[in-house]
Amino acid sequence: MKSEKSIIDDPSIETLSDGWIDKENLPTVSFCIPTYNNENTIGRCLQSYRDQNYKNIEIIVVDNGSTDSTIEIAEEYADEIHFDSGGIGSVRKKSIKESSGKIIALFDSDIVLPNKNWVSNAVNYFNYSDEVSTVWPENVAPPDTPPTTHIFFRLWHVIEEDRIAKDRGPFGGGNSLFRRDALEEVGGVNESLHYVEDLDWAKRLRDAGYKVVYLRDPIHHYTMLGFTIFAKKQFMAAEQFTRAGGEVTGLPISTIIYEQVVLGTRGMIKGLVRDRDLIWFLFPALLFVRAIAFAYTLFNLGTEKMKSKIERI
Repeated sequence: MKSEKSIIDDPSIETLSDGWIDKENLPTVSFCIPTYNNENTIGRCLQSYRDQNYKNIEIIVVDNGSTDSTIEIAEEYADEIHFDSGGIGSVRKKSIKESSGKIIALFDSDIVLPNKNWVSNAVNYFNYSDEVSTVWPENVAPPDTPPTTHIFFRLWHVIEEDRIAKDRGPFGGGNSLFRRDALEEVGGVNESLHYVEDLDWAKRLRDAGYKVVYLRDPIHHYTMLGFTIFAKKQFMAAEQFTRAGGEVTGLPISTIIYEQVVLGTRGMIKGLVRDRDLIWFLFPALLFVRAIAFAYTLFNLGTEKMKSKIERI
């Protein structure tokens, strides 16, 4: 029996019977990769896509103005390289436009597939039902990443599991596989959005009645590689989230605070007491930076609005 939930948690192989994926005529999977000064990660990222035993793969890279050796590295692996000077929403939209696959992999340039069978396994989950628009894999911190990467994903996994259990929120944003026809049906990527563009399309897909399969065959995500990088991304995320408005997530601000503070604190207590996981000692610092980022953003936006009113007088 198919689930009525919008989030399908790692269904068994026996339930994959719809037939949208024809194993005798496998569809092309287009990896649509935005990049900007990612010379430290893009090589192993694209190499892991080229190493897949799934043969119908194309790699489309859209660069946002890199000044390092990102382009030179990408040229070794990509089928096409394009350029776009807009925000991340514009870059992603460009990558989709230049691709041809029936399945779109909207991955970042710091994602590595840990085994050669990953794509062959993942595409099967579109056969759960014809209502599945998205196969969203678990993101994990690679073993060779710093503590900031690990605490980032410790917290995210706590929130993730709660959302799955309660079937809550936009699920299946970036770093997922999508049916091209489903994305097109809901209007594709909003090119005016930066950083929160994945929440926007995930919400629109859910509102249209599509389902997300959560795949527990993980991918490695080389993100938040140091405290300074983490802090900068939190300030950028706070600004973009606030400018886009809380409705981009479809969740009230009280729920978001609950996830960050209450669920995060519970995760820390369980992690430290039960699991002896010392990474959780970093949670208060993570939460503090996020709180400061949002406070700073709200103050600046309030100041902007006040100046705008004064200028109109």
